[in-house]
Amino acid sequence: MSDPHNSNGKENTGTLKTLVGVLSLSTVGLLIATIVLATNQGSTDTAPAGSNDKVGGTIDAGLTSSPTSTPVDLIDLTPVVDTPATTAPKVDEPAPTGGVPTATPPSDDTAVTVPETTDPTEPCPAGPLPLEFDLIGLKSESSFYNIPEANTCAGSKLPLDNFACTELEVQPQAGANITKGYVGEHDVGELTPQTQQYWQSSMCPVNVHWHLGTEHYSVGEFDEGGDGPHGNVARPDWADRERALAEGEVQDGFRCHHYDETDPKFTTPYEWKHCVGMEVGETYEVHWPHSAAGACGTVDQFQTPFYDGVFCGLDMKTFSTLKPQDIASAVGVHGQIFTVVNDDSYFYPDMIRGMIVDGEMGKDVTHYTGSTTGDSRSNEVCSAYSPVTWQVDRKCHMISASSFDKMCYDMKMQRDDMSDDLHAHGSRELVKDEYAANNHIYVGDRQRKMAEAVSAELSVPSFLDLKAGSSMISDGSANTCAGKKLDSPNVPCVELEVAPQAGANVTVGYLGKLDVGDLTPNTNAYYKSKMCPVNVHWHLGTEHYSVGEFDEGGDGPHGNVARPDWADRERALAEGEVQDGFRCHHYDETDPKFTTPYEWKHCVGMEVGETYEVHWPHSAAGACGTVDQFQTPFYDGVF
Repeated sequence: MSDPHNSNGKENTGTLKTLVGVLSLSTVGLLIATIVLATNQGSTDTAPAGSNDKVGGTIDAGLTSSPTSTPVDLIDLTPVVDTPATTAPKVDEPAPTGGVPTATPPSDDTAVTVPETTDPTEPCPAGPLPLEFDLIGLKSESSFYNIPEANTCAGSKLPLDNFACTELEVQPQAGANITKGYVGEHDVGELTPQTQQYWQSSMCPVNVHWHLGTEHYSVGEFDEGGDGPHGNVARPDWADRERALAEGEVQDGFRCHHYDETDPKFTTPYEWKHCVGMEVGETYEVHWPHSAAGACGTVDQFQTPFYDGVFCGLDMKTFSTLKPQDIASAVGVHGQIFTVVNDDSYFYPDMIRGMIVDGEMGKDVTHYTGSTTGDSRSNEVCSAYSPVTWQVDRKCHMISASSFDKMCYDMKMQRDDMSDDLHAHGSRELVKDEYAANNHIYVGDRQRKMAEAVSAELSVPSFLDLKAGSSMISDGSANTCAGKKLDSPNVPCVELEVAPQAGANVTVGYLGKLDVGDLTPNTNAYYKSKMCPVNVHWHLGTEHYSVGEFDEGGDGPHGNVARPDWADRERALAEGEVQDGFRCHHYDETDPKFTTPYEWKHCVGMEVGETYEVHWPHSAAGACGTVDQFQTPFYDGVF
């Protein structure tokens, strides 16, 4: 990584030192949100005037919401930073030079008609540009992004200056030789790298960036024998790759062995739309810094510079109390090396999420402790951001230029401005043996396969048709989670033992009547409990009930459902309809943002102005961190 990747625990020292949350693998986490779809979120929404008949006191049916009753304890899991900065510091490395049809509005006044079948092979309508390129413009107008000081991680980088390597104590450096069998000469004692997958250690990715050539060295994969459109660097004496750099250039590293100047996929230029200064045929080492102190699971998770993400919410006073093992266990970097090709059969759509784990990719990984990298460090000037765990794929892989461009597009869609990471950074010279840790660990097969791709012939080239044509996701039988749903049929509620049901009344103060004994919900953020999201889906109206927010007093383009007797919302449904729930209070039929139709290109049967309850099932038994993480039905992901 071109800067530091270290930090620890997210909220405090205790969190940093307690990295492993014990959870039953059968645990299913459901994070609930209710949204009102609108064509313009830039203005403040107000509830329509009128009586809402709020439920008060103790209702015999169980809808209890007395304002004088003792509320259930609430836990605020939002990260808190005392003094967020308004502008994130910039990375000090220079950029190199060079260069679905709209749903028919339903006629029924209480339900939305959903198509009985949806043909995933049906082509999308033609347009001037694919949708993904238009969404960037929407971000610039969004009320979610237009307040810079809302970024809770801005300016969180801790000031740790580079220092002379001769002053090195127990601070191993990176990038090192990761050839299988290699061990550095720097004795780090009992310090060990984090060998669990990062998501199992309360860490999340907080940034992605890449370097020209490789900073790491793997014999036969990326070394002095590789090649690229501009050649390679020689094996150093010692590994000193320094050379005279022209203005605007960055120091490069080793190349992979894939390049073939006679093969057009290595030489045909690609029209880059989002990444800057990239080139087909070149080798790039991609780094995904992870941290347990990051703003995991929030809109501030991804940051540039990555230091802000690594140290989000962690001050120097707390950091100074941490032991080297605390840091190495809570801060890590994924490293993976690619040769870029202009061949969309190598397209992968989700590089921002972390190391690609599929087949041979992410299978042969070296674990060791090192430091942050970048060309501001050398074998004379070392990084003080150490020790952090490195998990680096020892193999070099081909990836399409469109995969990188999709990643850069995703970076542009984050709340923080990641534009300083849209180009390749310079590479640090290979670290000498005496500065490389002697704790290299080589982990075996972590093979995961990819889910079946949607086959489509799209009228306009986009990331969707690149996915459909990719050889990386063409094997439908490779999904390791398919069919994992456990056979647990529904049962009459009268047979219920200790099996509480959802969705319930979630009004503050409400308590259900089913006695569950000592059973308690998980109050930690799910990422701290080794869980990851395995699906996302939503419901028409809300399944949960919150007085004054989503209840019988809400409204929508087709009205609402009445407060039940007892909450029996059943009614006769026309063929193709789905049973709806409660609505929120935002809808105003006189405000065009609730009534102006939107041309849906990907979602099906949706409507502006409606209320939807979104569910993100989480599981510790999911294929977390792999290409099979997200599944439909969600049961396959959960189990």
